This record gives sequence, structure tokens and C-alpha cells, in this order.
Amino acid sequence: MLRVATYNVSLGRNGPGMLWKAILDRDVQIMAVAGVIAEVRPDVLLLTDFDRDYDGVALAAFRQVLAAEGMDYPYSFAPAGNAGVPAGRDLDGDGSDTGWRDTLGFGKFRGNGAMALLSRYPLGEARTFAKVAGENGLPLAYRAFWDVVVQAPDGDFRILASHATPPVFDGPEDENGRRNAAEIRFWLRYLDGEAFTDDAGLQAPFAGGDFVLLGDLNNDPVQGEGLKPPLLALLSHPRVQDVEGLRGIPTADWGDIGRMRVDYVLPSRSLDVVDAGVVMESDASNHALVRVDIRQ
Repeated sequence: MLRVATYNVSLGRNGPGMLWKAILDRDVQIMAVAGVIAEVRPDVLLLTDFDRDYDGVALAAFRQVLAAEGMDYPYSFAPAGNAGVPAGRDLDGDGSDTGWRDTLGFGKFRGNGAMALLSRYPLGEARTFAKVAGENGLPLAYRAFWDVVVQAPDGDFRILASHATPPVFDGPEDENGRRNAAEIRFWLRYLDGEAFTDDAGLQAPFAGGDFVLLGDLNNDPVQGEGLKPPLLALLSHPRVQDVEGLRGIPTADWGDIGRMRVDYVLPSRSLDVVDAGVVMESDASNHALVRVDIRQ
């Protein structure tokens, strides 16, 4: 059995190096996040909203914290994506190109709120799609799209990971809502065999086989401002399982806005689902860790 999970850890900080310092200081939130991970003990874990630095020192330090809690992840994957990368355009419409939204993926600095994949098992071939263009000519991915092989004891399977744009913080043009829908639609197109050119220049369709599609899609099937048809199509896609034990379970608590299901772990139908669940710890994050236990 394998336990695969996604966790928006809400560890995007206000400046470079601040997350690393918080990890070194073992601050309350860091230890609360580590405690949730140690409690659930995923074999493969996608972290979203985790700051990336050029040398990977924050991720390395966090892996040391997890190891001290009994969770050793010898393998990781955290390439640069679009988090906080300047777009070169005034997307805020405020006369400058230096605002929070004037980036390919919202952020106060390069790598702000990025993604990282941790694994107990070796990672093999990986494709990233940070450069796939959206309708405005800029890269589509808010963070990135990843297709990463996990070399598990009972056979390889693929992690398909992303963290989609929040479908809010825009105007009547619904720019962010449409981008969120297009990011979710990317996975529909990929699963249906469309050949995308990855960041290494390879144009090829999805290789197929066992997979788990996971991450923060920033969209609830019923509530909120996100456009629903692409999400509902993904949840009902013939190659995907929307696990019964996770349907309708909120994974984020935004206070006055409400509680919504926005974090997903969707195994392929070729995998046997043994169990699933969510763990919410308010001292750690306003998102829950979402996990699925699978058997190949």
C-alpha cells in the first residue's frame, strides 16, 4: 500500500529567506505542519505554497525537521516554476509592472509560494510545463504542471501535480477565473492525449499508466467564484477516480468566505483505493492535508 498526499502548507512568506529562518527557528507553524505530516506519514507528498529559494536551503532544512519527526524523505523534486517570476507587463493596471499580480504566478518574489514534491521512493523521469502558453500569450501555469515518475516497490506510477490560480482578485473580465479554468482544462487535454511541448522542448502526449493527479486546484465543485464545468469534467473523467470518501469534504477554511473543497488527490482508475481522508490543523495551515491510500 502507498499513501499519497497533497498539503497546502501556507508557508509562503513576505520576503526571501524568511521561510528558511522560520524553519531554523522551529517556529510554531513550522512544527505544527511537521506534526501533521508526521501523523499522516505519506509515502509521497506534494507541498504547495512553500517558498522556493535558488539553492533549495529552505526545503533541505524542512526535510531535516521532518526527519527529526520520524519522516525521512530522501528524494525531492522542486524545479523553478512561475511563482513570483516577473511577467514584464502591467497586469495590475496600476501603471507599474512591479505589483503582486505583475508576475506569471502571483508572488512577492521569485519562488514565493512554490511547490515541492517529497518521496520515500526514487523519482524517475519528469516533465514540467511551466512554459505552456495561455490565451494572453503568457505562460498558463500559476506555478507549474508536473508529470513525475515515482519508482515505487510495486511498480512505477506518475504524479501529476499543479497549484492553480485563485479565481478571485480580478474584475468583471474574470481574468483569474478563466485562467483557473484553463489550468484545470490543461489536465483534461493532457489525459485525453494532446501532445504538449514540455520545458525541455519535448513534444509528446501523456505516457499513460498508473497515476495520481493532485494539488490545490483552487476551485470547489459547488461553491465559490471558480468556473465549474472544467472541474466537474475532471472529477468525472473516465481515467480518474474522485474518491467517495473525499467528495464534499472541505479542505480549506477561509473564515468569513467559508469552507471549501479545493485540494484534490485523484488516483487513476487503474489503481485500487484502500482508504482516504483529510487532516486539518488550524495552527499549521488553513488547508487540510488530503491523502489517499492506494494499491497497485
